[in-house]
Amino acid sequence: MTLVTDAQLMADRSKFLKNSTTVGITCVPFSGGQPKGGVEDGPVEMVRFGILDQIQGMGYSVELSENMDKYRTMQPAHDPPIGKLKNPRYVSMAARRVAEQVQAHCSQGRLAVTLGGDHSIAMGTLVGSSAVYGDDLCVVWIDAHSDINTPSSTDSGNLHGCPLSFVLGLCDESDVPADSPFAW
Repeated sequence: MTLVTDAQLMADRSKFLKNSTTVGITCVPFSGGQPKGGVEDGPVEMVRFGILDQIQGMGYSVELSENMDKYRTMQPAHDPPIGKLKNPRYVSMAARRVAEQVQAHCSQGRLAVTLGGDHSIAMGTLVGSSAVYGDDLCVVWIDAHSDINTPSSTDSGNLHGCPLSFVLGLCDESDVPADSPFAW
């Protein structure tokens, strides 16, 4: 009897993943989209407590994005609010980097997984995935909150509550002007 791994089952069923036995992991130690410290430790702690071994135990190989520490060092010295939005340049730079890393994994046919960090990085995960899969991209969003506030509807100004509004195009031009850090 041959034992079939989760990775082999995925490989047999996937029409999108060319290399569906490999998980491409982007670790994003980032908390710039909200004011509470600690979430930036999530990726390191998940790795420390064995998430890579668990994924490999399901039959997947793991490709880890490089330069995880870059997220900690990219914060601009001056990042004044834009309207209500706090840390807009920092969040934009981090989300854009996530998008590039996720797009690279998806382009190689890997199952892309992002370990964060606060929810603002979801902008990058979704943009990077959609750059490869386009209209075929399907997302299941599971969270205690919808994270669909627009820049004008957010009460707190924390971008971790806004990623879906950006990706779904719910922000109008007054929310995201052409010269905004999110115009990318």
